[in-house]
Amino acid sequence: MKKIITLILCLGFGFAFSQAKQNRTESPVKDYTNEADIKPEFPGGISVFKTLIMSKLNPSIITDSANTEVKFLIDSKGELSSVTANGEQESFNKEVIRVINTINKKWEPAVYKNKPVDYWYTLPMSISFD
Repeated sequence: MKKIITLILCLGFGFAFSQAKQNRTESPVKDYTNEADIKPEFPGGISVFKTLIMSKLNPSIITDSANTEVKFLIDSKGELSSVTANGEQESFNKEVIRVINTINKKWEPAVYKNKPVDYWYTLPMSISFD
């Protein structure tokens, strides 16, 4: 009887004080940092990129002056993805996203510790009608 009680107590303590194994699933979204020794650069500079965006915008969609902040990922190959825009005028946000997604020129990717890295780029955009 003592052996059975001892066995039950050992198993009970084993279960009570053992570490619980947690099922952790990795997030499909990778955490990107903006640590870079060299920032990404569009061929010709950011002013050429902004000019290209403004030249492709359809002004008939935009009803009033608008501001937005565009955020996109420049991967280690220099390609754009995950374009989002956050501004008050939804039509301007959608139009800027549409235009940026049509630009096929590759960027020079960001470099960190002599390796190309993914980089989140934030670009403020505004349009006004005088």
